[in-house]
Amino acid sequence: MVHGCARIMPQCVEATQRWPVPRFDILRQHLVRHLHGIRKLMTTFDRVRQIVGESLELGERTSMLAPETALLGNIPEFDSLAVLGVITALEKNFGIQFEDDDITGETFETLGNLAAFVQTKL
Repeated sequence: MVHGCARIMPQCVEATQRWPVPRFDILRQHLVRHLHGIRKLMTTFDRVRQIVGESLELGERTSMLAPETALLGNIPEFDSLAVLGVITALEKNFGIQFEDDDITGETFETLGNLAAFVQTKL
């Protein structure tokens, strides 16, 4: 038996192979861990979206930013100076430090990439 999140989380396959007969207490614990991680990422995404919106002074357009929203080349306000402003705001708000190697086109390609990167620094 392999449940749906096995496609996303390989650990699910391992868990279901160890317990071929559903043990609902174990499956419940397993799902709670996944949901906690997803909830934490969404909280990070929402905070990153808000910080980017404030840094770029996007106003109401901030709520329209989605994880797949392209940043570089898509948002006119997002120029090289704005990148520095966003980095400074993220460092201050999350208590993280960007290294020179962290500042790449891939990190700033989409809002989702930026939020995922911030999550790795927490």
